[in-house]
Amino acid sequence: MEELSKLLYCTPRNTKLIINKLVRNQWI
Repeated sequence: MEELSKLLYCTPRNTKLIINKLVRNQWI
């Protein structure tokens, strides 16, 4: 989880939104 959060923090906003959607889909 820590690595993933670091990646999210380093990536641009657009990529953040895409990753957030993917993560939500996986968790749901």
